[in-house]
Amino acid sequence: MKLLINGVWHSNHADSGQLGAGAILSALSGSLSPEAEAAVSVFQSLKNNLNRILSQGGSGEEFNTRGFAADVELAAALNVSHCVRLLANGAYRQQTVQPEQAEP
Repeated sequence: MKLLINGVWHSNHADSGQLGAGAILSALSGSLSPEAEAAVSVFQSLKNNLNRILSQGGSGEEFNTRGFAADVELAAALNVSHCVRLLANGAYRQQTVQPEQAEP
């Protein structure tokens, strides 16, 4: 599996794309590339402060300034949804998962 993210590394801070990739990759099993391991490591070290980290990042500050702080908070919510969108036969369908399956 390949996971492509669109983002930039700024100084010593990971961007939201790397955090998102780390969140997804931390829930998967299998071997990881060095870059994927780095993303997982960054996510694991910051996962308890996602709202603060995302709010203070460049995109988060822009969202907050434009009145979309609730969107940043929603993006920082971890393991709160029990459904995902599944693309099947050219259409998106809702797929519900059991709560015990939702936790990595």
